[in-house]
Amino acid sequence: MTARIKRPKLLIAAGVTALSLSIVGPAIAMLPGSDVASHQHPGSTAIEWDRVKAAGHAFAIVKATEGTTYVNPHYAEDSISMQKAGIVRGTYHYALPQFPAIAQAKHYAAVLATHSTPLDLPPVLDLEETGGLSPFALQAWVRTFLNTLDNITGRKTIIYVSPGFWRYQMDNTTEFADRPLWIADYNGASQPTMPLPGGWKDWTFWQYTGNGRVDGVSTPIDLNTFNGDKAELLALTRQNNPNARANQLGIDRRKNPVRNTERTATLPGNVKVRVPSQSEVDEIVKQLPGDVPREIRKYLR
Repeated sequence: MTARIKRPKLLIAAGVTALSLSIVGPAIAMLPGSDVASHQHPGSTAIEWDRVKAAGHAFAIVKATEGTTYVNPHYAEDSISMQKAGIVRGTYHYALPQFPAIAQAKHYAAVLATHSTPLDLPPVLDLEETGGLSPFALQAWVRTFLNTLDNITGRKTIIYVSPGFWRYQMDNTTEFADRPLWIADYNGASQPTMPLPGGWKDWTFWQYTGNGRVDGVSTPIDLNTFNGDKAELLALTRQNNPNARANQLGIDRRKNPVRNTERTATLPGNVKVRVPSQSEVDEIVKQLPGDVPREIRKYLR
């Protein structure tokens, strides 16, 4: 995973950094996949997703957004090509916690409304930076982002994180252990390091290298595996009914309905997408935990 402005990245995994000299994949049969951002398009070179599919990849996750305004310029292109190639598509939002959580969730949700199909994976929060927040404040930020996005999309957002980041920057909280986990653990082994952080008993996706190679992509690429078979992967995509998912998430749609609205935002390519109304956001803010200190609430709007 990468931020829009490339910066040094240390994903602490089992006491080592994410720089890997050799790539060791899963030793047991699992579904391979990848994740991509604009960096996989040097000089606007297209990814040949049909060749990626032919190489055996069952899924791919494309960066959609970062912060409150950025949209990956190759998001639409990759989304359409992945779907045409028959690859199960996922998306992720790169979090910048120094900026408001609700604004970032709204931004991501608006972009998610484009190029979606019933076979899309749930959205992903990519958590790699603290934005200068303390573990307690960062937990509140994450809680607010996830609650906001879940409420808007009706789906349970996946968390992407490394073991070290969660243990030290999130104080190893177990609050989010009921969510699917995408663990970034470059341990050179055949499975993620156990025990997992944060009270998770199992993982859903495992990113095991950031320096992989796959036919159809001209640059190094993140390689992942799904902890299940094809039927289980497809079952994960069938969480696309907002009201049904809301019931599973404990969201009261009588208080937080998915409203029709004519408010739109224009994305690159003159694509118009729905933007959640202010009343929807206000309802979410009302449900924020009462113990969130006032001095950090400014990060949550």
